[in-house]
Amino acid sequence: MKPFAVAVIMVAAMIRSGAGALAAGAQRIPADFNGDGYADLAIGSSNEGVGSIDKAGAVHVLYGSEAALTAIGAQLWTQDSPGIQDHAEIADYFGIRLATGDFDGDGYSDLAVGAHNEGNYGY
Repeated sequence: MKPFAVAVIMVAAMIRSGAGALAAGAQRIPADFNGDGYADLAIGSSNEGVGSIDKAGAVHVLYGSEAALTAIGAQLWTQDSPGIQDHAEIADYFGIRLATGDFDGDGYSDLAVGAHNEGNYGY
């Protein structure tokens, strides 16, 4: 079984148009990140602040169980998380677009995260 973690791949230049935003930059993508056979949920929260950094963005991952999604073992990813490229900056909008797939060919779902304004320092 894959370790109880999500591999997050930072994608700096994602398509800027598209439907699916639920509320204030939230986007939900179901997948099975931990390989337990239950659907997990990645929620992009691109307007979320990271510390005092406004609109840096984050991704929340909830894991599925036999009964339902659960907050037990939930993970929060930002550009300040270990293993993520760069660092949180004002208005990066990390999490504005999410994509899932088996990017590394190991048979498990992976998560790609877009940062709409990466490197523009908010403007």
